[in-house]
Amino acid sequence: MNIIQRVGRHSRITLNAYRQDPQPNFLVLFINSICNMKCEHCFFWTSLNKKDDLTREELFELSRSLGPIENLNLSGGEPFIRKDFAEIVRQFITHNGVRQVYVPSNGYFTEKTVAAVSDVLKRVDMLMKQDNLEQALNEAQKAKEIDPKNVYAAAYEERIANLI
Repeated sequence: MNIIQRVGRHSRITLNAYRQDPQPNFLVLFINSICNMKCEHCFFWTSLNKKDDLTREELFELSRSLGPIENLNLSGGEPFIRKDFAEIVRQFITHNGVRQVYVPSNGYFTEKTVAAVSDVLKRVDMLMKQDNLEQALNEAQKAKEIDPKNVYAAAYEERIANLI
């Protein structure tokens, strides 16, 4: 993000605070309590693996009740275990204009993570032009060279392959 983009983002966030009906710029949302681990640093581990998670419809209703959101942090137990993860992310991107999505993960379910991120990115596929595919593929390959386990690069590559 260059300086102009940073100033623009900061301006958007600051102006939102002065609106008549201010909305949260940042939303931390626990989308599930299911996790395969009990990490010592986790403040949530005593509440894990309960059956009281918000349903898909409850999360969609929350999205519909909120205005624009700059940053969405989907957390909980292990967010990528949730089968409707991609639908939830797309709902917030589409309805709330989310610009950044953060997902803290224990990294155990790499295949589920790649599949979920790929599914989210499919929504963006129609925005890419054919003449950008080569550049996009090069960027994904560079990211994988830096870190061969980079799940976002793997998801990006899969997304590009689906377009070709």
